[in-house]
Amino acid sequence: MDATLHFNLCLMSSFTTFMFIMLLKVVVALSGTL
Repeated sequence: MDATLHFNLCLMSSFTTFMFIMLLKVVVALSGTL
């Protein structure tokens, strides 16, 4: 149970980090075009 919870937390944190990086790239790209 604890191992599954730990795995889910790692998965969520890595997914959140990935989404944040993609969002940051989009913002930088939009700023570059303005």
